[in-house]
Amino acid sequence: MSSPTDSFLSDKRPRIHKSNSGNVIETYESPDLWFDDGNIVIRTVLSDDGAYIAYKVHKSILASHSNVFRDLFDGPQTAFDIASDRYDGLPVIQLPDSPSEVNDFLKALYFPECVVSHLESNAHASNWLHL
Repeated sequence: MSSPTDSFLSDKRPRIHKSNSGNVIETYESPDLWFDDGNIVIRTVLSDDGAYIAYKVHKSILASHSNVFRDLFDGPQTAFDIASDRYDGLPVIQLPDSPSEVNDFLKALYFPECVVSHLESNAHASNWLHL
């Protein structure tokens, strides 16, 4: 079964960078959820070989829709920024959820009109409810 990320992975090459710990990381940037003015990068594991998919989004959007993100961003910013990996100069939040779940969650926040069409599919409905 194909995932929402399969369609663009064949056309894109990953960016290679090093984490704070020195590990080499291959990262694919989401074409739909990569905003030039974003101020936080959400990253999730794309494959077992260590590739990731990243979403450059806005702290304010995440915090306005999620108590978890609100609490994270309301905490001591310097501690968050120091502890976090950086990507394009921005702090990174690593999520344990699947790329499909994260993609659906972020699309619900940024493109609410897509929720109605996706809820018609039981597989996508469970992603919305999980996150």
